[in-house]
Amino acid sequence: HDLIELKQRGFEQNKIIVQPFGISTKRLSEFEGISNFNNPTPRVAFVGTFDVRKGASEFPKIVQIVSENINGVKFRLLGARYRSKSEVLSYFPPKFHDNLEIIPNFEPRELPLLLSECTIGIFPSHVEGFGIAILEMLAASLPVIAYDAPGPPMMLPQELLVKRGDANALATRTIELLKNKTELDRLKQWAKLRPRQFLWEDIARETCIEYQKRIEILRNIDKKWIAQGSNLRPAD
Repeated sequence: HDLIELKQRGFEQNKIIVQPFGISTKRLSEFEGISNFNNPTPRVAFVGTFDVRKGASEFPKIVQIVSENINGVKFRLLGARYRSKSEVLSYFPPKFHDNLEIIPNFEPRELPLLLSECTIGIFPSHVEGFGIAILEMLAASLPVIAYDAPGPPMMLPQELLVKRGDANALATRTIELLKNKTELDRLKQWAKLRPRQFLWEDIARETCIEYQKRIEILRNIDKKWIAQGSNLRPAD
């Protein structure tokens, strides 16, 4: 999204690189061995703080639509942090409280196991720098349905994105996947492999290479100016 904006404002594309956040090899290894292909209870995961920016306003509608169409579905909300379980529950009608599993705080090492009992992930965030939680849910073999807001599209295919703020579309797509085991299993297999495209070590290495390229360009410019006998420095 930033790249598109900069290009529209006239910046040269060869002066722009896009390097995402990533997940470390060590962190990814913590998700190895996690299997959730045969969970008897359909369970929808969300990892993140529970606030308006993260979709708290739409969550009750999402839970209602999915719960009315998928028997026995549970929603596991992980990481509300500064909101207690009772505060999060207050956003939802009492008749849906039994469908909600709220875990406000957990240790990072506990997340793989918490996600291993889930079937699919959702990420209704309106504004996001990147969304590390998406990578962690993917690492646990969870296809993630998200709003088409900055961040998630870098990690997710169009088939898992819906219009930002469209709770109906997000709930509908969740229902479709939960009812289609063949497609769900295909996306689970894809999800498990996807985070390997965002290894932090690779991203850091690529960033270092780009810096080295730019430094070399500047050194060559400096040599050119010195050869010309100028004490000035180029604006670039």
